[in-house]
Amino acid sequence: MTVSECCLTCRIGRIASEDITLQLTNIKCIPILLYGLEACPLLKSDISSLDLVVNRLFMKLFKTSNKDVVKCCQDHFGFDLPSVSWSPRVKKFEAINFMLVIICCVKLLILNNDICNSATIICSLLSTYD
Repeated sequence: MTVSECCLTCRIGRIASEDITLQLTNIKCIPILLYGLEACPLLKSDISSLDLVVNRLFMKLFKTSNKDVVKCCQDHFGFDLPSVSWSPRVKKFEAINFMLVIICCVKLLILNNDICNSATIICSLLSTYD
């Protein structure tokens, strides 16, 4: 994120308002930071490190080191930390993977002309998914 953040600040500098800077960061930098992480098992310390990157951005942007001020600014601008947005991404990723597994199983059963057992297997797969 620091590379994308650096490119962003080089382009807009201090000309743009904090609101515009944060919107651009949310649109351009956060997806880069979170790209592919839903497929990786993350420890709590890993997630905290992701949050630290965003907190340091706010500290730099608002020229403060007070965590309460940073939290207030994040709430005011509606900026979610990566720890908040990571969990729904993981659930969506797992749901998509589960559906892909079911589709592959159905295709294999149809290719093997095992249509009789396909309904039973699909029902058992669906019952394992919460």
